[in-house]
Amino acid sequence: YYIIPSFAIGMGFLLNIMGNITESKQYLFAGYWFILSGIFIIVCPFSEPIYAIILTIGTGFTGFGIISFFKSSKQIQE
Repeated sequence: YYIIPSFAIGMGFLLNIMGNITESKQYLFAGYWFILSGIFIIVCPFSEPIYAIILTIGTGFTGFGIISFFKSSKQIQE
């Protein structure tokens, strides 16, 4: 059961490193989301692992995509 939060926390650190190197908000948002949600899953475990996957990976990458979409559409308008 700890593979999902461990993966999320590891991805969070990697995305934060990439976000600091590229100075991109979407990487930092996704990185912090993965770290915080991974810690939350460890502290308050769910009964079903699918809910942990949805909370950590699903919403993290969805937020990453939404921020990337609005950032790219803003760059096109300029």
